[in-house]
Amino acid sequence: MKHTASYYSTGSRNLDAAMGYIRKGSTILLEIGMGVGYELYEPLLNSIILNFLSQGGSVLDIPLENIPPQAIKNSLIEYLSKDEVEKGLKIGTYEEYGDPCFFKLDPGSLDKSFEIVCKEAENMSRPHVYFVGANTLEVLHGVRNTIMFLLRLGRKTKYDKDILTVLVKYSIKGMDDLSALSDIHVKLDMRDGALIGYPIKPAWQMIYNLDYDFSKGYPQVKVNPVV
Repeated sequence: MKHTASYYSTGSRNLDAAMGYIRKGSTILLEIGMGVGYELYEPLLNSIILNFLSQGGSVLDIPLENIPPQAIKNSLIEYLSKDEVEKGLKIGTYEEYGDPCFFKLDPGSLDKSFEIVCKEAENMSRPHVYFVGANTLEVLHGVRNTIMFLLRLGRKTKYDKDILTVLVKYSIKGMDDLSALSDIHVKLDMRDGALIGYPIKPAWQMIYNLDYDFSKGYPQVKVNPVV
């Protein structure tokens, strides 16, 4: 799905129509509720990532804790060539992996990690979409430092007209601050065995059920209003 002059596409026409596309420079807060496993929202993230990579953009990801970076890379190689993925994907970790897609963050300083992320971004093609697992940073650096890091990255994103997606598993202290920093805040949760998207900011008129269609060989997000 092609981006426009003012908006980015999620890669799903159905989801774009529900959200009204994503304005360039936006910060998105994606809150992952209790019982929502990675396998349930991975296709949603991959839809966005694949759409950026297929249009020559780049992805910089600091995953949520307990999500192996290699699993993220491997899931994308199912749809794109290894060369395409390695050209456009960078994953920040606190360990050394010896993989061209991975770069090491500084466990002692979020300020230094911010500089590292910016340096990686300089060498990658635009536009950029950033994914940051807030819980990963909060465990090592605390709530205040995590929020400051995200505030700085959000400002950079707005200036560069890129996209920042902040992922929060369950909830953390400072959730209200994170929501205030965001342009879009959506909570994913389970209801009667179905994945539901609850719009918190802006307050859309409807709650949506999220499902996935792989019939074309890649994940397409399907959203249906819950009545």
